[in-house]
Amino acid sequence: MLFAKISKHINKDGTLYIRSDELRDLDGNKKNCIKKLTLLILFAFKKQKRRKQTKPSLASKRKRLDGKKRRGDIKGNRKKISY
Repeated sequence: MLFAKISKHINKDGTLYIRSDELRDLDGNKKNCIKKLTLLILFAFKKQKRRKQTKPSLASKRKRLDGKKRRGDIKGNRKKISY
């Protein structure tokens, strides 16, 4: 599960790469890399919220049906008139 979530940081050999060159000293960059690694691990094990399904609002339903009705009227006006 961990490898699937952070697969963009893993190369073909299966090595995990985390890089930091924000600071000028090696120790600071190593600390940044450790922070990044802990954040990646926390992200990988964080449980995703399930999407709550919602229904379209009454206004959006009416708007959709009005548009369909208007389009049908336009197409109906193209028919030949029979006497």
